[in-house]
Amino acid sequence: MTEIGAGEDPWGGFRRGFEGTTKLALEDWGIDYDLGPAKEVELTLSVEGIRQDA
Repeated sequence: MTEIGAGEDPWGGFRRGFEGTTKLALEDWGIDYDLGPAKEVELTLSVEGIRQDA
């Protein structure tokens, strides 16, 4: 996971963003039928969080 940015937003909040990637083998998830030449899929996850004051 990599931080891609952080800072104040226009509404006075504070945001921080992260992004990460992983590869999943189709056979590990029971996908054994023909989907062409692909044997794995790449998954990209982008997350943004807004700080909440207690």
